[in-house]
Formats: sequence, structure tokens, C-alpha cells
Amino acid sequence: MKSNKIIALTICMLMIFSCIPMNNISYADSQNQLNFQDLKVKFTKVVHKIATSEDARIQKVFGQIVRAAKGEMKIEVLIGILESDIELDTSEDRINSGESELYPYLKKEGIKVKQATDSLQLFNLFKIFTEDKRLAIINEMKAGNIPKLLDEENEILADIKAKIGTADYDQLVKDLPFDIHAYVFVLNALQSKLDKIDNSIVKDDENDANKIAIEIPTDVGGVSGIKDIVNKALKDLKIRGFEFTSIDEMNTIFVEKINNRLSKEKMEDLKIVLASYGLYEGKPVVEPPTTDGTVTIKGLPEGADGKTKPTTVNIPLNAEMKDLLGVDEINIELPSLQLTNGKLNIQIKKATQAEGIKKNNLAVEIIIEGLGTQQVTLTLPVPTNITNPGAFHGIGTVGNMRWEFRAATIKDGQITFTTSLSPVVIAEKIEVRTLKEKSKTTNSATFEWDSNVVRNYEVFNGETLLTTTSEKSYEATGLASNTTYNFKVRAIDTEGFESDYAQVAITTNKSSSGGGGGGGGGGSAYTGTIVKANEAATITREDATVKILANAFDKDIKVKITTMYEGDAKKLSISENTKLASKVFEIIKNEEGNFKKAVTITLPFEKADLEKYKLELCYYNEKTKEWVELENTKENKDTMSGEVNHFTKFAVIAIEKVPVPVDVKGHWAEENIMNLIRKGAVNGYEDGTFKPNNNITRAEFATILVKAFNLEAKIGTIFEDTKDHWAKDYIKVASVHGIVSGYNDTTFGPDELITREQMAVMIGKAANLNKSINESTFKDAKQISEWAKPYVAKANEAKFIAGYNDNTFKPKANAKRAEAMTIIANAIK
Repeated sequence: MKSNKIIALTICMLMIFSCIPMNNISYADSQNQLNFQDLKVKFTKVVHKIATSEDARIQKVFGQIVRAAKGEMKIEVLIGILESDIELDTSEDRINSGESELYPYLKKEGIKVKQATDSLQLFNLFKIFTEDKRLAIINEMKAGNIPKLLDEENEILADIKAKIGTADYDQLVKDLPFDIHAYVFVLNALQSKLDKIDNSIVKDDENDANKIAIEIPTDVGGVSGIKDIVNKALKDLKIRGFEFTSIDEMNTIFVEKINNRLSKEKMEDLKIVLASYGLYEGKPVVEPPTTDGTVTIKGLPEGADGKTKPTTVNIPLNAEMKDLLGVDEINIELPSLQLTNGKLNIQIKKATQAEGIKKNNLAVEIIIEGLGTQQVTLTLPVPTNITNPGAFHGIGTVGNMRWEFRAATIKDGQITFTTSLSPVVIAEKIEVRTLKEKSKTTNSATFEWDSNVVRNYEVFNGETLLTTTSEKSYEATGLASNTTYNFKVRAIDTEGFESDYAQVAITTNKSSSGGGGGGGGGGSAYTGTIVKANEAATITREDATVKILANAFDKDIKVKITTMYEGDAKKLSISENTKLASKVFEIIKNEEGNFKKAVTITLPFEKADLEKYKLELCYYNEKTKEWVELENTKENKDTMSGEVNHFTKFAVIAIEKVPVPVDVKGHWAEENIMNLIRKGAVNGYEDGTFKPNNNITRAEFATILVKAFNLEAKIGTIFEDTKDHWAKDYIKVASVHGIVSGYNDTTFGPDELITREQMAVMIGKAANLNKSINESTFKDAKQISEWAKPYVAKANEAKFIAGYNDNTFKPKANAKRAEAMTIIANAIK
């Protein structure tokens, strides 16, 4: 929303300061003074009439405005021409001769000569816009439309009035020597230029956090001297008899009036409103909980792609939850979220799913709008009657719940753990103790354990579930000789609570013949199906089917199909806009190597709630930690099939259908951009655009790289100039993985536009490319920095990045968003 607020600023502000009334109430002499509300309507009509006039002289006036918008005419020259036209049009000779054309249009709308000529100085504000924004402004007015965004200050002020009360609001309006609507509109418009530097105009006063301060940086949104531009527009203009010399002077008056008028409580209310529009930078404002435990948070710091930054908030509890938890608030670390109307609702209540469970000591359900499949970190109090606390996450239905174990840290009576949200429980931990090797042969291993649980145990070979048993030992058979296996065991008690994994690594004995082979079965459990090398075979188990052609493999094999436990399946990497539409099937064979002929995999899936999703049959790439679509996939009534030449984990993945941004459809980079959007590595803008031809910053490129390559978060240092940046966590991850480096130990330059050679280095490191020993053959190869040359050459050899048609690389040129998306998409194919 903020990226578009500015679209219609210029034309609207042409006469803001010269035509402003005492305040926003009506006036007897409406011909002499237009209030801000009337001005928007009247001036839009004027521009519309000029733009649509059939008179060649009026068309010439509009043509001059268009030329200025395109940068073909200096703003100062345009102002001079228009002033001259208006003044000449008022001469009696021109009026009597019928030559006057422009001024009658202005006069018809109640705008006098002095008002019109003074207001033209505000054309200087055109300088803060890009060409496309300037043209968009003109086209809106040409169509005779007043964009809804022009009225946003009305919404802001209405919210302020509702929050601080009519009496305080009306008195503030009277106290100010200028139209509050116009002033707030200016602040709001300027704020929309601050997105790139992650800043806000309104802050807490350094000496008194109960008061506010307003500061407009010298450089705004990459445009230097923004205050000089505004001040030039204000020069010599008198508002209500008060002559302003600078925007800072207006800020000083507003801050003085608002700080003196509002109480501490009403100042908090004001901050809530300002934060919801991105105008206030401070701590998130959390409103008191309602009776059902819902709190509303406003003012969360904004990050990339219109989402919030990861943020820690303290959530106050209602009376019921205070009694249950014994504390007044709990701490939640939130991930990046897409908010609606700048607000976040969080509800904290009793977990009814845990009612009746004897083991239940503390059960809470937390609902966060827009969280989806993301996780949060919770800090909850440990009940005093628990001696060995554990954290658990519930899945299932009442009476049939599975309480998954969550790793946690305990400090000062508080337990902290990370989980996706559903019911969470703090209860006595259950454990599998003393898992150890008992015996082994060349093709088997026996291990045993001890536990305080008497129900069941799940036994795994790696991530593959071998069996569920009530015994406290297990023999895995059909193993390969002289091979190390990582076995895991976890316990599940009678109420569905599970333990953490206990693990043991066992290496089978060497075989004198060097033979051996098997799938890791055991006991009487399913160990697989034998497939003869020279025979075709169809294997069906767990509703999955595997079809193998004759001579697809050069020796007899044993094939085994199992399904992963739901909790473990959910841990496999899934992007934000995807979900599992089937169980995860693990298909293995006892011999290494790929098939020489394609194998057909057919899996069942659940069709419920999939109308907005596209289905893909995929295998899980263990190296890249992502799902990859099979070849030649086909969707049937309730199954999907596809071809592959190897075994691993398979599943039907539901991918949310993402609309193509309006400026991407038909673009040369459409396929690459959409691949990354579907992957969740990048988003478009709220207005439905992607802006593929805009430049991209170092922080933005690093962020998309981390998401596209699914890079694991690790502990590392943060550059001094990124510690408060929206992308600091992504830059840190990229730095720890050796993908990016700063200009020195403290400086990264996150908001600098990335160059093509910087981009080649980063993509080469992300893709683990070796440095090329070859020289680049580009015409301008000598212009490539020495540190970038081997990466540019290798990225070009790998077909990640290309040169231009004239065989140049342009290493120092700033990369466009479409170029960046293409390079990343090429690297992850």
C-alpha cells in the first residue's frame, strides 16, 4: 500500500500550501480559499479538462506537463511557462479578443490567479518521482479520477480522532496554524519514500518516551536533498498569515501542540494509529486482551516484500490465562508475516484438545493470523509440580492426539521452544534411556534400550520407520556388511506423548565374501519384495504402486515401500505456498545405482481442499532439501503417476496457484520469475506488479538467494550496518555460508544497488562453483574486477549468467530484478 500512496502526490499538492484554509471546516468566502478536501476534487477536474480539451492551445499546455514528466523539460522551465500562460490569459486584450484559453478553465473551478501561480512552485516536488510515477500521476488525472490513495489522510485522521477523542482532536485542529489534513498528507507521502532505508518519520522523543518527535532525513528513498525540494516549494508562501521557512518548522509546531495536548494514555493511542500506517517507529503497540484472549498488535517493524521483520513481542493474557499460567504475559518470537491492514491478531486460550489427559500439566492453544506453516518460538512458565519438564506439540483430534516432542531450553523457571502452532503442552518429559548395541553379524544388528514408558516404541533406520513395538529390543536384518547404520528409537506413552530420539550407530561385520545386501528390515516385519533383473514387476503397498520394466536394473533387487510418520514428514522442507497432499512414501532397494529404464511411481492423494492448488508428484532431493517434480506426470481421479530413475522419498505436493503479476505476463523472464515466486523465494508488490525492470539491492539479492537455495540458518556475526536492517538474518545466513562478504568487517552496504559482477560472485558461491581458470571472452572483460573474474567466467560457463548481444558483460552495471531472478532460477534448476 505504501509503495502506491505517493502516486498522485504531485498534482494534488500543487496548491496545498497556497490554498489552505484556517482548518478543515467550511468558509464563507469559498472563492478565496479552498480547503484541502475541495482542492482535490476541483483541481482534478481542471487537469481532466485541460487533458481532454480539443483546443490545440490547451493540448499544448498538457503536452508541456507530459514532457516535464518524461524529464524532457526542466521543472523550473515548466513552471515559468505555465505562470506566463496564466498571467497572459488574464489580460483584458486577450480576453476581449477571445485568445485567452487556459485561465478560464481555472477560474471556472474557483481558483484565482495568485493561487494558481503560487501553487505552481510545488511542481518542484516532481523531482522526487521516477518517470513512471510521474506519468502515472498524469494519467490518473487525465482520466478524471481521484485515486482513493489521495484520501488516505482522511482515514488516518479519522482513526486518530476515534482513538484520542473528539475534544482533543478538535482542539488540536484549532491550535494548528495550518490545515491538519494537508500536513498529515505530506507526512504520509514523504513516509512512503522511506521504505528502502527502513525508517519512520515519527519516533519516540529521546528524552521522554511518552512524547513523540518528527524527523525527516535529508535523503529520502534514495533521493538526496528532499527537504530542500519541499522547502523550496514552501518559500514565500503564507499559510493563514503564517510564513513557513521550512518543513522542519511545521514539524516543530505540530510536535509541540500534540505533546502538550495528549496524556500518556492518549499518546499511546496516537502511536497505535501512526504505527498502523507505517508512520511511527517504536516498539510494537499491543492492545489489551479481549475476554476471549485475543490481542491486536500494531506497528510491527516492516521488512521485505511487504512483510514484517521477525520480531519478539510480549503478549498480555486475559484473566483466565493469567490464572492458568501464573504470569501476566508470555513471550513469542514471530517470523516474517504478511499482515492485513497492518494489524496482527493473536489469541491465547486453553487447549481443549488436551482435556482429560492425566499427563496434562499446562496446555495452551495459540492462534496467530497468517502464520501458515511457519514456526514461532514460545517462552512459557514451567509448572511448579513438574520436575523434568518437556515441551510438546499436538496434532490430531480430541481423543486421538499425538503429542510431538520439541527440543527446549529451560532457564529461570521458563521453558523456550520452537514449534508450528496448534495446542502446546508443558508436561513431564518421557525418555528412552541407554540405547546400545547388543550384537551384530554381517547382515544384522540387534540393539536394546531402557525407558520409563510401557506402551510402544518406534524404531527407525535413519528416517525410515522399521517397526512399532512394545518390546525393548530389536533385530534389524537384511543389512549390508561392513556398513554403518544410524538407528533411532522413540517412545510413545498411553496418552500419545512421545520422547526425543535416542540414537545408536552400528557398523555390521565384514563379510569374507564381500557380499551382503538388504533393506534394513527386521523380525517378522515387512522386509521388501524381490524383483528379478530380467522380469517386469509391479509392487503395491500402502496404496502406492511401483512399476519396474524388465532389465531396468542389471541384477536382482529387493524393493521396499514404507510411509513416513506424519510428524517427521512435516519436517521435510516445504515452502510457504505448498503443502503435502499425500503421505510421504519412502521407496528403497538393496543395491546402489540408478535404473537404466524409467520406473513409474503411482501415489494416492487426498482431494479435499485442493481447489486453489496445483498438484505435482515429486521426489525429495536430500542434498538440496527440496521437492523435485517427476518426469511425465499424470493426474488421475485420486492418484498421480510419474517417471523417475532412482528411489528416495516421494509425495504428492500441492502448490498454491499464484497469479502472474500484471507486468510479468509476457515478459522475457516470466518463467524464471514465476518459478521463484512459486518457490516462495520472492514476492510481487501489493498492487499486483513485480517491477521486473527495477534495480535490486545487495540485501534483496542475498535474501532471495538464501530462500531459493534453502540455506540453513547458523550462528554468525551481523554487520554493523545491518543489525537493524530488515534483511539482517538473511544477510547473516549468506555470510556464514560464505556467499557474501562485506566491504570490511563492519560494513555490508545492504541498500546499495548490486552490480552484475557482485551478483556473479554471490551466485557462484551459493551454487558451490569452482573458480574458473579460463579468461572471460567478453569485450569488456578488462573492466571486471580481479576478485570477480573467476566467478564471472565460471557462472557464464555454467550458463547461470550471460552477456549482452554485443558480447559485453557490463560488470559495473546495476542488475535488474528480472536479470537477478533469471540467474538464480538458472542456478537452482
